[in-house]
Amino acid sequence: MDLPSADLMWSFFVAAVNSYRRDMVTRPFPSDFIDKSGEKNFDKLKETTDRCPTLTDVNRNSHKCDSSLMELMKLVLNPRSYTLKRINMEELREMHFELLDNNANPDFAFEVVHSQINDEKFRCLKGTSKSIFAFHGSKLENFYSILNCGLISNLNKVSLYGEGIYLSNDLRIVLHYSPSGVGWRNSIFGSSLSCVALCEMIDHPDVKCNTKSLSGEDGACNSQSTTQNSSISRRAKIPGSEGGEIPEKYFVVRNDDLVRINYLLLYCPQSNVSLASRITKNFVSRHKFLIVMLCYSMILIIAGVANSKWFKN
Repeated sequence: MDLPSADLMWSFFVAAVNSYRRDMVTRPFPSDFIDKSGEKNFDKLKETTDRCPTLTDVNRNSHKCDSSLMELMKLVLNPRSYTLKRINMEELREMHFELLDNNANPDFAFEVVHSQINDEKFRCLKGTSKSIFAFHGSKLENFYSILNCGLISNLNKVSLYGEGIYLSNDLRIVLHYSPSGVGWRNSIFGSSLSCVALCEMIDHPDVKCNTKSLSGEDGACNSQSTTQNSSISRRAKIPGSEGGEIPEKYFVVRNDDLVRINYLLLYCPQSNVSLASRITKNFVSRHKFLIVMLCYSMILIIAGVANSKWFKN
């Protein structure tokens, strides 16, 4: 796994540990931090995560890190259901050009690579049905549990149009549901982050929406997700909905198995510099003495060469 992906996964976990809703958002909970009585030891868990240096330092000095921290990091960074892979924004834009708003460009993008078992399960359920792509917004502290356990409709607090998982094909709408949250202070991305999930839904009657949301009008939908209206029954009303029909650009998924996260869009409001610059800055700040000594040595070498008889001749 690449360093940025591991850093983001650890940042999600730290955000969950420090949340006031930690009992809910730290699922799956590390078994090593459950007491004999069955109680979750959040104080010990937080103390352990607080001791974590940068991932660069962990890789370089893993033998110096305490065993409890290393075991915890192995668990968090090696989930069974998925892994992350950083991708270039241009790659994502080529696949979902019409979905990505030029006015809301993320700083980084990551692909969620699902396990073979989960991928086959989703593809089998999908069959020959169409795919619909849309965004899901959530607080930073929720993403550890979301990535490990999936999107779960009964945990969603938004229910104006009925119970379900809420998505939209308008990125600007979803950003309101993804406020900046405090992550990990040693992250190469900075401690303040915002994340949006780009999801794939199976075109099914349990994916409630206004059919205009699927028409691709005004560039709202990606060409891959555009479906002929004649093949879709009108399904914009959920029984018991307080808000009436589901408005355009919104989707409400009533069956958790019909949706999965394919990509993560990361926003880093604290800094506008590139990831490479951030890594370099982090390295320089932690190795100032070494860098100064190297520069001093280079100056002495250059001065020595310049004053040598060989150079003068």
